[in-house]
Amino acid sequence: MAVVYGIAKTTSTIILEALKVIERVLEIRKKAEEIKNLKLNNTKVDNELKKEAEEAKGKGIKKIIETLIKKLKIPSTGDGDKVVALEKSIRNLVDFVEKGGEVDFVVQDEKDQDGTDLINLRNDFEEIRKLENKLRQIEHKNS
Repeated sequence: MAVVYGIAKTTSTIILEALKVIERVLEIRKKAEEIKNLKLNNTKVDNELKKEAEEAKGKGIKKIIETLIKKLKIPSTGDGDKVVALEKSIRNLVDFVEKGGEVDFVVQDEKDQDGTDLINLRNDFEEIRKLENKLRQIEHKNS
């Protein structure tokens, strides 16, 4: 149970942080679309906002990676392949969720000694669902 919880908790952390990154990226892209719809003949601003969105995505992914390296206690030397695999996985997950993909967990009603681990996990996934709904609304407004 503890191993499964550990994996679920780590995954929920990644997804939650990825959704926050995507939210920021979509907000920037939304602003770019709003400016584009003003038909100001200023493609420089549009291009700069698109560039800013990609930079925000890159910085967000880097922050997630750094946080997880510390949380999972991955040594900075000697485990380079783990860091590379983690980075690739997080980038793939962010891209997947950004394109509308969803990841969900089912938490059974089993309880640990005090029940707090499962409660925390459920709370994380409730927040994930709220962010996913907010992102769908932003995407809908953009289209």
